[in-house]
Amino acid sequence: MCLASLSNGPTWLRRPPSAQPAWPVSRLVCGATQTISCRRDDSRRFNQRGIALLRTRAFAAGVAQCVRRSRGLVTMTETAKSLDASLAVHCAALAACRACKLPADVLPIVSCAVRPKAMLVGQAPGQVEAAGGKPFAGRAGKTLFRWLERAGIDEETARQRIYIAAVTRCYPGPSPSGRGDRVPSPAEQDNCSVWLERELQLIRPRVLIPVGRLAIARFLPPNMPLDEIIGRGFEAEHAGGTSLVIPLPHPSGASSWIHQGNHPKLLDRALSKIGSELQKLGIRRGRSAA
Repeated sequence: MCLASLSNGPTWLRRPPSAQPAWPVSRLVCGATQTISCRRDDSRRFNQRGIALLRTRAFAAGVAQCVRRSRGLVTMTETAKSLDASLAVHCAALAACRACKLPADVLPIVSCAVRPKAMLVGQAPGQVEAAGGKPFAGRAGKTLFRWLERAGIDEETARQRIYIAAVTRCYPGPSPSGRGDRVPSPAEQDNCSVWLERELQLIRPRVLIPVGRLAIARFLPPNMPLDEIIGRGFEAEHAGGTSLVIPLPHPSGASSWIHQGNHPKLLDRALSKIGSELQKLGIRRGRSAA
């Protein structure tokens, strides 16, 4: 089994020596900036979740193309034509990331969206997501997808056509207070920032949905009260260009904001806006345009 590995060529992956990601690095092949390593020993680095990812159609097809490219059979230009193939390479590298040196069983969560035109960015995976390998699979995720249903997008369509990312991709562990999960450290957020930057560059999303304060602060000025931003849309610049940003509060039960004052109305307004904008992209319940 082949393991996608990244060279030290791409500028978006260059980091200080003290923060070098722990994925295998190989030299450039055939002038490509990303290469595939087909060493037999690399297969040992994949756990069951990595193997399951490889079995998905889009992921396997993308990795197969990169194997061919590393052997000189596919040019960089041909590969760049396929967003799915590019995301497959990206997700393979992300799945192998160990930059934060967390416990061996704590692994990055990867999205399996196909040709996404929109992105949803959360804070960090929870314990349920860490166990199952699927973003927003726990209680907060159930609430989030109920919200999206109100916006006219069912969960299956959302997972297929909206790329679900996060400020950090690994479960940070429980909060020392015993309530909820630990907030990822600044160092962890910095380590993970290269993945989000690259996803923005690849996808160039027309619509961006940050969920929760940590994700919102990634795209909008920090410390803005939720009352002033929920229910509104903002044009924001990022590594991939400009997107319409429509923030949502965090759906965790640990957050009481949603139940206070006129906040339910602000949420309704945000969901209506999200539904309207995603419909323009052909993303709606039971139907998605390529």
